[in-house]
Amino acid sequence: MKTLHTKKAANKNLRIMPNLGVVDLGGIGLNENLADKVEGEFKVFAKTMRQGLLAPAAAIGLEVPQYQER
Repeated sequence: MKTLHTKKAANKNLRIMPNLGVVDLGGIGLNENLADKVEGEFKVFAKTMRQGLLAPAAAIGLEVPQYQER
C-alpha cells in the first residue's frame, strides 16, 4: 500500500504560488486573483514611495502630491 505522500497529484495544474497559496493554473479565477494581488502590491509600493519622498521633498521645499486611490 502506497502512503499518501507518494501518490501522484490528481490535478497537474495545481501549483503553490508565493503569497497566493495553492492555485489551479487552469482555473477560471486565476487572472482575477493575480490582478487583485498585483493591485495590492502597487498600493503598498505607492504608499512606501510617497513616505520615502516626503522627507527629502520637505527638506528642499517641494510638495508631494496625494496618492489617489481608484
